[in-house]
Amino acid sequence: MATPAMAQYPYPPYPYGGGGMYGAGSTIAGSEMAGMADLVRSSGYANLQNSEAAINVEQARSLQLDNRVKYAETYYEKRRIREEAKSYDRNKITPEQVHRLADMQRPKPLTESQYNPKTGEIHWPLAAMQPMMNGTRRRIEQLMQERSPDGRLEASAYFEIARLCEVLDKQVGAELDTLPMQEVSQAKAFIKSLSYLARQAAG
Repeated sequence: MATPAMAQYPYPPYPYGGGGMYGAGSTIAGSEMAGMADLVRSSGYANLQNSEAAINVEQARSLQLDNRVKYAETYYEKRRIREEAKSYDRNKITPEQVHRLADMQRPKPLTESQYNPKTGEIHWPLAAMQPMMNGTRRRIEQLMQERSPDGRLEASAYFEIARLCEVLDKQVGAELDTLPMQEVSQAKAFIKSLSYLARQAAG
């Protein structure tokens, strides 16, 4: 005989107290399977994230290595040309070699965004802004601002600037392992151009 309650629910209840065959959490086994699925999905996502992070790190390392290789190639190419020029008699050096060597050794002039000739203000590159370099930079700035109205420098001021630029160049070079190669290279080129500018002003 069907009771009124059974008439409302025509299917018999599950003997083990489950909620039916649908829904992962309806039984202990189903809950365990759902938990394992979540774990697998989480593990897969973590592996994907780790893989992407490893790829990004490798790309950054590759770029830094490329910059170091380019810097080294430029350095050794300059040295090779200098050695090549020394190994020949002056009469045997071609005009092309002389011109090429001179171009490579001549520093690029500083732009107005790097150095203001009216005020003597210097806008230093990032690699030359380390705290340990503060004293060297400030003394160079002071000397550059002590130019005469026509922009000339006393010979003594130039020699001191040249010496301080050598000190600053070594300080920047010491940061090669802590700063990007490109920033170090730009700072060293900037210092070389600044020393050349001072020499021109004293000439």
